Amino acid sequence: MLHWAASGLSESRFAVAAKTRVGGAVVRNRVRRWARELLRRWRASIAPGHDLVVIARDREAALSFAMFAYHLRRVLQRAELMQGTEHAASAS
Repeated sequence: MLHWAASGLSESRFAVAAKTRVGGAVVRNRVRRWARELLRRWRASIAPGHDLVVIARDREAALSFAMFAYHLRRVLQRAELMQGTEHAASAS
């Protein structure tokens, strides 16, 4: 799940959250680490001037890293926050 709002700043800011129903602490931390890492990698491709909050849901906990990356990228593209298509083929 993604919530975003225009901030008017020169770059975007990110926050990542995972509810307790996602799983135990190890699972929640893994999902949050994955999201932070992907957002860090994609920072240059994400439209500047937005505040984004990524909220992991329980179904993301069962995904592999590659599938998690695919779903997160699709959410950003649907929200029209991902610029360019250089990340369409890989998570790196």
